Amino acid sequence: CQIDPRYCRTLQKYNRVLTQRNHLLRTLREREGDRDQLLFWDRSLVENGAYLVALRQEVVDELDKLAQAIHLELTGQKERLRLRYEPSFDPSRPPPSDYQLPLEMDLPSEVGVHQPGTNLGQVAEAFRAQLREIRRREILQGMSLIGPHRDDLRFSVGGIDLTIYGSRGQQRTAALALKLAEVKLIGQEVGEQPILLLDDVMSELDDARR
Repeated sequence: CQIDPRYCRTLQKYNRVLTQRNHLLRTLREREGDRDQLLFWDRSLVENGAYLVALRQEVVDELDKLAQAIHLELTGQKERLRLRYEPSFDPSRPPPSDYQLPLEMDLPSEVGVHQPGTNLGQVAEAFRAQLREIRRREILQGMSLIGPHRDDLRFSVGGIDLTIYGSRGQQRTAALALKLAEVKLIGQEVGEQPILLLDDVMSELDDARR
């Protein structure tokens, strides 16, 4: 949000659309409601969600580079941290050959301070096509099963997932590296260095990491 205020506005819109879409899916599960209404909510979900996914991918790619360098310093050049953004759908997967993105899709051409290099149209096509593929499952479960609300961020060192296998000290070091990387990125993008407040940051770190 500090890098691109439009991200916050888009996220708020997306969450409102998500609430309405989930309500409709629950109604359809009870064999009530109109399935055609899903077309409207799908379009709104995709319009906002594609932007969120594209910008997240770009920002995480930059944070990955910054956090790697910071993490190497924190660990005495012994551990290389990697950040990986994991969308809940495959934004690079082309839709079926018989699928066409509706012409009324309103994808943003201007995205604020930080403009994603990822093709928004491609992300939107993949998102909407994969929504169509899981339509029946979503109705049965009464919820939206893919979209930015189900994305994840993975931390790994040497190919090891820190969320699952990392020690408490490794997890704290990775979190600190990410936070410092965020501060550096914000300073680069907005031209003003933010103030970072940390509480008890050295706890649970071994001597080499302090």
